[in-house]
Parts: sequence; C-alpha cells; structure tokens
Amino acid sequence: MKLLQLTAIDLTVYRFLVPLMRRMREEGWEVGFACAEGEKARAVEKMGFRFHPIRTTRRLNPPELAIEFLDMFRLFKRERPDAVHLHTPIASFLGRFAAKAAGVPAIIYTAHGFYHHEGMPRLKRAFFEALERFAGRSATDLIFSQGFEDFKWAISNIRLPRNRIIHIGNGIDLSWFSRASVDQERARRLRGEIGEERIVLSCGRAVREKGFFGLVEASAKVIKEHPDAVFVLAGQGPDLEKLKELARKIRVSENWRFLGWREEMRELLAISYVFVLPSWREGMPRSIIEAMAMERPVIATNIRGCREEVIHGETGILVPPRDPESLGAAIITLLRDEPLATKMGEAGRARAEELFGEEGVIENQIEAIRVLLNARSPAGRAGS
Repeated sequence: MKLLQLTAIDLTVYRFLVPLMRRMREEGWEVGFACAEGEKARAVEKMGFRFHPIRTTRRLNPPELAIEFLDMFRLFKRERPDAVHLHTPIASFLGRFAAKAAGVPAIIYTAHGFYHHEGMPRLKRAFFEALERFAGRSATDLIFSQGFEDFKWAISNIRLPRNRIIHIGNGIDLSWFSRASVDQERARRLRGEIGEERIVLSCGRAVREKGFFGLVEASAKVIKEHPDAVFVLAGQGPDLEKLKELARKIRVSENWRFLGWREEMRELLAISYVFVLPSWREGMPRSIIEAMAMERPVIATNIRGCREEVIHGETGILVPPRDPESLGAAIITLLRDEPLATKMGEAGRARAEELFGEEGVIENQIEAIRVLLNARSPAGRAGS
C-alpha cells in the first residue's frame, strides 16, 4: 500500500507526524509526504521518507489557492497513492477535493482542531462550519479527531458512518519528555543564556491568535510583584518583532527572552517554573501535554482542547481568553505558592501518563487506516 502524508508546512511533519510515519513504514506501507519546501522537510527526507515539494498558502487568496490545488492534483495523479492522509486546515480542505478529483481510493483527514471555534463571530463561524461539513460529506472517507469537542461536532454534523469518525486524542513520547531524560549539559547552557530567575515559559508561532500580546501585557503586572520573573517565548512568526516592540513600549523587555525557534523544548521545560499557553484557538495542543509530562503546572485559556487537557485547580489554571488581567493573576498565584505549583506539576505528569502516551494514538490510527485500505482494495471490495 502506498500512503502519502500531506500538510502545509514542513514543521508539522517534523514535529508531529514522524512517529506515525515510522509506524506506517513498519506496517509495510510505502510512506511519502508532501508539504512546502523547507529545512525540516529535508531532515525528514533523510529519515528515508520520499518528499514531494508543493506550493502551499496560509492565506485565503484565490490565485494562491488555485496553485496549491493544482499542485496537489498533479501530485496525486502522478504518484497514484492508495491513500492520502491530510493535515492543517487549508491544505486538508483543498487536498481532499484534489484527491477526490484525482481518483485517490482512500482520503483520510486528521482534525488537529477545526478552523471554526467558539471565539469566532457567528457568521464567520457558520461559514467555516459549512465548509467543513461540505468537505467531510463530499470528499472524506475517514476522519480522525484529536479533540473530543471536535469529535462530537463531527458526529453531529458530518454524515459519515459512525466507524469513520474516530476520536484519537493526542499523545507524546513520555519516555523522552521526562525529568529523568533531560540533557543536563544542555539545560545548564540554557540557564546561562536565559538567567537563573524563575522562568515563565511559552512556545508557539508568533501570531496574534496565540495570545502572546496579552501575555506581554500580563507580564507587566507580574513583574511589579515578582521582578525576578523572566518570560520566555520559544517560537518565531510574522508578529515576533511586534511582540518585542510591545515589550519595549511597556518597559518589560528586560524580563523577556525571545528565543525564536528552538529544538530544546524538553530542557526549556525542565528549567522553567510554569508553562503558559494564552491562545484564542487551539485543537489539542501538544505543548501542554509536553509541559505536564515535564511536571510543570500549566496556565492556559479556557478553550477547546486546552480544557480537555488541563484540569483547573488540579494540573493548572484555566483563564478566559483575551484577558491579560486574569492571565497575570494566575501567574502571580503560582509564583506566590511554590508548593501548589509543584503539586500541580506532579498531577500533570500523572494525567499525561494516564491519557497522553503516543503509542495508543498511533495504533488507533494504524488499525482504522488498515481497515479502510482493506475495504478499498480489490480483494476487500470483492469480499464485501
């Protein structure tokens, strides 16, 4: 069986899909991947997976969308995969219809978080919900949902057989993300780079909807009470310079470290005091699971995905989105109460071990895809 993974950017493949692709290869499937050209794509290619560069866009620009669709269609016609497995909102929407037009036998879609969400204006949300229903009903054979709220929405809104919409959750390698596995030398170097103060860590793409502008604003309140607090953002993106400018403007830049993209998330978590994810929209954020696995209390917004992972008052604190005042107060609460922060971190590790190991997530996908591919094969159709 020939299976092609497709996503918009190479970072998604590198960070999230490699364990699944390796397991598929163990199954005996021929596994390739398609995304925009990039350094991380070439790193995955060196792992033995065939890379197909395509042009992708994150903008709703008709000419760019048309180019992306045609690139996908031509790829599918040329490679003739038995199945295409799609990720990320725009790429997965266009890719499903491109795969259908190209005659791909099995079209699989993982909803890492539907694009529509509770914080959207009503009409905008209705529009994107309609697109999701259309794509799900017209050009999808199997849907994996990482979040349970998305799963319930899909069951209610997308007319697929019940066994073709599957809640898989999200998971990580818990042996890698553990206090015992930390590279101590790398952790010491990071301490020297960042400082010995108590670190409030966040990570993600530097865009407005991740809530980092609100975190910079919240930091002003925190620093007044805890001048030893250092805020660290690991990530890059189009708004990174604007975030730095805001930190300078409100005079908190001395307490901020903007690290850009970093590979050392395990070690950054190891030296941190608390992890913060102030997003307006998420699916099932892996960063929270990684923080819990590293025994760090989590402060996150009370939105889809985050509230499925964080138990308020037990493994962390949930705050309203777009509310710097509440965000700052939550950080202060944990900085004031180290025993509470420690207790929450330990509870987070226990929850990660119970619910968020990657082995089960991967095996659920492998089994569902195997059943689908068998049904789509000539032998499977003959026996049905």
